[in-house]
Amino acid sequence: MVARVVLVGAGHAHVSLLRKEMKKSVREAEWMLISPSRYQYYSGMYAGFIEGLYSEPEIRIDVKRLCEKAGIRFIEDAVSQLYPQRKELHTEGGSVVSYDLLSFNIGSSAAWEHVPGAEQYAHTIKPTHRLPTVVQQVKGAKNLAIVGGGAAGVEVAFAFQSYNEKHGSYQTTSLLTKGEIMEDLREEDKALLKNELERAGVQLYEQAAVKEMTPSSLITRQEKIPYDKAIWLAGSGAPPLFANADLAGEDGFLPVKHTLQSIEDPDIFGAGDCITVQSHPDLPKNGVYALSHTPVLHENLLRRLRRHSLRPYRPQERYLAIISLGKRKALLLYGGRSFIGRLSWRLKDRIDTRFMKKFK
Repeated sequence: MVARVVLVGAGHAHVSLLRKEMKKSVREAEWMLISPSRYQYYSGMYAGFIEGLYSEPEIRIDVKRLCEKAGIRFIEDAVSQLYPQRKELHTEGGSVVSYDLLSFNIGSSAAWEHVPGAEQYAHTIKPTHRLPTVVQQVKGAKNLAIVGGGAAGVEVAFAFQSYNEKHGSYQTTSLLTKGEIMEDLREEDKALLKNELERAGVQLYEQAAVKEMTPSSLITRQEKIPYDKAIWLAGSGAPPLFANADLAGEDGFLPVKHTLQSIEDPDIFGAGDCITVQSHPDLPKNGVYALSHTPVLHENLLRRLRRHSLRPYRPQERYLAIISLGKRKALLLYGGRSFIGRLSWRLKDRIDTRFMKKFK
């Protein structure tokens, strides 16, 4: 009987794996991908889409079409329950899917569970297929609040401010972070970002952890910040799926070995934001590391099918980061150096568009 490999989620690692499988004429197993949407939106181009620099088709991957070209079955549904003992998945649509090998690349969820009112009043772009809808819902807000001072929050704040200015909208964009803005940056780079935010007209609130949300105010320890629309981009929450299946680690994510294989179940693998690599627990949850998982994940799924020893994942020590600052301007960070300006944005645009062309 042919073994079945089920991929849950269409994150960076899985869609890149699909491209590798498209090149094969003969397979050792039946492959299947389950995702709640046929489209996956590329996070590197969110800000450009918000600002109006890219159209929706330019920033999305048609996962269903990719599966069809690869000869892989696609199921447009969300997994609701996992039963490792029975090797079964249950979906929200009522399907029961069996597997021999399983891989998760489902991203993270909004980390707002300890903030009263946040789930009720804030918008989230997780999962990613919510992005176009949320952008339309918050455009035109007189007081837009972005909660989260990481790279995503910074880029989205710049993007909305640029969009508003371009369309003659005189709205307030506020950016709130519980600590300092992009805390892992050097002090001089933080100062650069703060200066750019001030020049753009974004109101930055540092040391402003949100304790509660009402329909019109974000309540911190120091003050109440008015808003009429808010986007929650603070932190990464663990998907409940793993805890419900008794596979979650202390942080709620799927703990995996250096082979990207579940610590609890050797037939379950994972990649991207939904996992914690046991040997590198502090790795940032971002697209760079999700993509770096791809070759090891793909090879180890095949090796597991063949009952061969697995290959270790070794994360890169440093990587290029380019933060969009709106108006075709960006901050480039690499190896302790930083560059700001239009040339940085042009490099980012080139990298992002080249990546997306692989899936068209």
